[in-house]
Amino acid sequence: NKKLIIIQEYAKIINVRFYDYFLFIKKINYFIDILKIHIYFYSKNYINLDIKSTNMGYVDNKLKLFDFNLIIEIDKYKKIDLLPSYKYYYLHPPIPSFPKYIISYSIAILILESFSTPSENQKYLYKPKDIINDKFSLLEFKKPCLGIKLFKILNECFECTKCPYSLLNDFESLKT
Repeated sequence: NKKLIIIQEYAKIINVRFYDYFLFIKKINYFIDILKIHIYFYSKNYINLDIKSTNMGYVDNKLKLFDFNLIIEIDKYKKIDLLPSYKYYYLHPPIPSFPKYIISYSIAILILESFSTPSENQKYLYKPKDIINDKFSLLEFKKPCLGIKLFKILNECFECTKCPYSLLNDFESLKT
C-alpha cells in the first residue's frame, strides 16, 4: 500500500590498515566474515562488484553490507568481462573471469589496499598506468611485510586462479 519503512542501524565500520603480517593475522576474521558473505551470495548466483570496507560494518558483532547497487546476478559457469561495464575496475579483474575468481580477486585487492599507503593505492590500484600489471608491482613491493604465504595467496587471487572456498581454507590455515 505504498508505504516506505526505513530501518536504521548503527554500524561500526572497520578502518583496516596493517603494517605487518602479525597485525593482519589478528584481524583475519574480518576478511573471513567478508568472504563468507560473498560465498553465500555466490551460492545464490549473485556477485558483489563493490567489495570495500566503506560498504560494510558490524552490527551486534555481525558483518553487514550497506551498499547493494553493484550486486548482479551471474551464471557461475560463464566468464564475465566487467571492465567495459563498470568504472570501478580496481575492485574486480580487468580481464574476463569466472565469477568465483572475481570474489577472491576483490578480497585480495582489499587486503593489498590495507597494507598500502593512500599514495601507493592511488598510484598502483585506483589510477594505475597499467591496469593489468600495476597491482602485481605493488604486491611485489609489499612482499616483505606480507610474508611468503600471504604473498602467494594474493598473487593467485590476482591471477584469477584462487576460488573463494580455497581462499577461505587458506585464511583459516593462516590463523594457526
